[in-house]
Amino acid sequence: MPLPKAIVWSERIGLLIRVLILVGYPFVGIAVSFLGIESTTVTIPYRVFVLALAMFVILARSRRPLLGRLDALLLTFFVVYAIRLFWDWQFYEIPGADYSLLFFTMIVVAPSVATMLAGDGFGDAAFAKLTMLTGLVVLAMAVLSSALGLGFNPWAEQGVKTTRLMFEALNPISLGNCGGITLIACVFMLMETHQGLYVRILSYCGVGLGAWVLLAANSRGPLIAVALALAWFFVLRFRKMAYLAPVLLVLPLFIPNLDQMVDNVLERFSGPFLENGSNLVRIQIQEAALQSFVNNPFFGDHYLDRNFGVGFYPHNIIIETAMALGLIGLAMLTIMFCRAWSRMFTFYKISHPFIVMLLTQQMVALQFSGAIWGADAFFMLLGMTLTARKLAWKRLPPNSVDFEPVRLQSLTMPIAPRQER
Repeated sequence: MPLPKAIVWSERIGLLIRVLILVGYPFVGIAVSFLGIESTTVTIPYRVFVLALAMFVILARSRRPLLGRLDALLLTFFVVYAIRLFWDWQFYEIPGADYSLLFFTMIVVAPSVATMLAGDGFGDAAFAKLTMLTGLVVLAMAVLSSALGLGFNPWAEQGVKTTRLMFEALNPISLGNCGGITLIACVFMLMETHQGLYVRILSYCGVGLGAWVLLAANSRGPLIAVALALAWFFVLRFRKMAYLAPVLLVLPLFIPNLDQMVDNVLERFSGPFLENGSNLVRIQIQEAALQSFVNNPFFGDHYLDRNFGVGFYPHNIIIETAMALGLIGLAMLTIMFCRAWSRMFTFYKISHPFIVMLLTQQMVALQFSGAIWGADAFFMLLGMTLTARKLAWKRLPPNSVDFEPVRLQSLTMPIAPRQER
């Protein structure tokens, strides 16, 4: 019995949503620099477009059997945090709470729910390939815009130079994360899949471009996160590192000013931490957040410390959860982390190594930067990990809900990951 077209299309759109969440906004942010227009003219329609895609998937797959794919604890965390934002908006009148609630609902909750409902029938290889191709476009635009002098320096009027690549609608953290995600996708394509010559050439180019953007953005969080994600991957696949030997040998020849970029990164990591004004402010915010947790340990105090103002948050998901949701939120987050880590160890060698690498990168990155209400990639990947299934499918009767991912998986078997012996 053929599946309804809406169900089949929702699976494909779910895959598109995942890619857009990972590398879609960086494309829009850099495009704004090329177009020379107000960023909201493009970014707001983009956010609405992704929300519309997510709502289509949710409506198409809101059948009782499919709703079992949703993770109850993650949904509970979403509801509790949304209540915190609403409470801070209506009763505490904390500036920015209304915007954060809207942002959280649009870019975190809806896409995360949609991707959980969409399932994982396409497998990691299709996900990685589409992510790599889209990311390559973004990285090429970043390199070109840098060469054309379209980068943005917020301190230019004060005569302060910057060694970090950023754009008016894209900060170096987001740019570094995009470079890291594309780099991870390219490494996965080289080491875990059988692809044609052109795809392998693009993968090698992506490794080089991703490394360049990571160094050019020079943001601690993305650099550490990508390094740990790849290190874990290479430990389990040490013999396959030969696939990367060609790019490692020729990469220095194709990166201009490589020595200067490396020196900038080393200076950022080796310089006195507290002499940097942004680092000092971040520590002060984290100390204030921990004090708020001590004052209200069970239910949390607020989502944002009004004493610092809008835009200043702890930049650490664990500290932020303690401040906003107290022990209740910390307990939920801890349980989800433990479950995710357990599944990561289960799935890493065979079923979903690409998702695991990305989730590792996002987990680490959120200890250095980001806020719960804007952590769309992290919660999407967390939901996918908590609801993913092994690729050793059991073919069930056609009227079973589980028959759908079996059928869809069979369509993508030519690019499925190689199995370890």
